[in-house]
Amino acid sequence: MYTAYASFVDIKLVAVTVDVKGHMDLKGLFGMDEFIPAGYTRIEYVTNIPGQEPNSRIVQLLQTAESHCPVLDTLNRPVQVTGTGMRNNKELSSPEVI
Repeated sequence: MYTAYASFVDIKLVAVTVDVKGHMDLKGLFGMDEFIPAGYTRIEYVTNIPGQEPNSRIVQLLQTAESHCPVLDTLNRPVQVTGTGMRNNKELSSPEVI
């Protein structure tokens, strides 16, 4: 996203790094406490964009890219998730699955 938006507004990027850190309680992951979620309780990220561009342009790039980022959007709102169990390319709920 950063590269696409940077080229759109004529910002020359040298590099972009995003360090992500997730926090979770392993008691939830291993089902040891039903009141603790199995997944992350907090996710933090730091985006670093080195270069010669003025800070104001980098801030604008960060705000634009992050406000349209599909990953941030998905993490910040409820999303329907569905799944199907398969074995040998057949649904496990099918009677013919052995």
